[in-house]
Amino acid sequence: MAERLVIIGGNAAGLAAALAARRRHAALDILVLAAESAVSFGACGMPYNLADPARAAEDLQVRPLAAFREAGIQVALGHRVRHVDLERGILRVERREAGGEQELTWDRLVVASGAQGRALALPGLPETAIHQFRSLDDLRRLKALCHPPATAVVAGAGLVGVELCEALRTLGLDVVLVDPLDLPLNPFPRPIRLAARDELERHGVELALGGQLIAGRIVDGLPPHLLLDLRSESGGARRIRAQLLINAAGQRPATGFLQGSGLLDDGGALPVDETMRTGHARVWAAGDCVTRSPVVPPLHGESGFVWNPQAREAVAGGRVAGWNAAAGPGDHRRLAPGPQTMIVRCFGLELARCGRLWLREEPDPVAPEPSREEIVRGLLGLGGLTGPRSNMPAASAALRRAHAAARTLGHAMPGSGRLEVWLEAAADGLLRGGAILSEGGGGAQRINVLAALLQSGGTAEDLAGLDLAYSPPFGPLADPLIQAARRLGRALAP
Repeated sequence: MAERLVIIGGNAAGLAAALAARRRHAALDILVLAAESAVSFGACGMPYNLADPARAAEDLQVRPLAAFREAGIQVALGHRVRHVDLERGILRVERREAGGEQELTWDRLVVASGAQGRALALPGLPETAIHQFRSLDDLRRLKALCHPPATAVVAGAGLVGVELCEALRTLGLDVVLVDPLDLPLNPFPRPIRLAARDELERHGVELALGGQLIAGRIVDGLPPHLLLDLRSESGGARRIRAQLLINAAGQRPATGFLQGSGLLDDGGALPVDETMRTGHARVWAAGDCVTRSPVVPPLHGESGFVWNPQAREAVAGGRVAGWNAAAGPGDHRRLAPGPQTMIVRCFGLELARCGRLWLREEPDPVAPEPSREEIVRGLLGLGGLTGPRSNMPAASAALRRAHAAARTLGHAMPGSGRLEVWLEAAADGLLRGGAILSEGGGGAQRINVLAALLQSGGTAEDLAGLDLAYSPPFGPLADPLIQAARRLGRALAP
């Protein structure tokens, strides 16, 4: 009887694992358990699909279900895993359509359960009045409701929240963006977050930053609407009237079925090694439910493992996990540590970053602007400046930062916009990260150059010496990446 590989999760990481396992082992019994009613869809494209009423949600389908069945991969939809017995090799699974639970056996296991939205529970407001935005079913429901005139409240100013604001404004809705932090896009450095805030306001998004929704209720009428109570960080209160409330309040690993297994870290994720193996010899994991070692080593006080819920990371990790779960001894593949590259559009701005971001205290907002090149502790200035205004724990070595500004197109080319680069390196010159802000034109794609250098252990000198392509329609002769690297080199000079 063939061994059974069970894969928990039916999207990017899980299906990449299933296909890789089938390529490695033609006779392996492969079963994918998908909690949702659809698999293999491009979740990253959901905000842009929402913005276009002419596009069906099904347009995001990557591979039809039949393609997996033709490859000999069983996919069970609406099967949510509730418990994993590691000792006996048994799963307890809830079946949505058939009802009840069943037990399934496994010989090898890949956990690719992804992440789940953080709960947004408001006293007085039923859960059904809060729209989630994670599945194709969620997308279909919202597409049927997003018609002006209407006001939508987006709870959460992260990547998805910002993308939702653009989609809803494109549809003609009024939008209120709520977040307990005082600036959007927390993973980015402060100058970029300030620019994103201004861009959101410029496009008519009402910002309720530094505030938190505390209660709500449905008011009868034609149509019915919501009254939402908001409390600001300073203690002030206001009431928002809206037709829609969308939860974009962040996510966390969807690993509740592994509680008590001993495989989870304090954040509920599965730490894995370069082979994507967990702490159990027959369990691998990939995607938004794992943490792993990054290419940029930690400084003092940082965790040695990072959580990087990104689509490319999920697919790459899934391929390695699936191959290794199907392979025999001595035939394991490895996934090299990555630089955590991220890019997002905020209306007319393109924002990107990569590297090891230190997300602690920010600079005092009343402090004078720092010089463009100065020694700081904490990647990209997010940790605060050295000196009395900083309460960041001392890092093992001072970091150097540099900034350069240019235009997105060559000299005298019409339609050129703002293009800025921030870089940081350790005292020995090794690059640790950077960020880019571009006013359109694809300028933020330069982050891939920096990501490649980080992954290969590049230095500021390596970056300064690159021979990058130049033509006025694509960028300036003095590329800001090279400018920033040269300035970083001067900051590194003894």
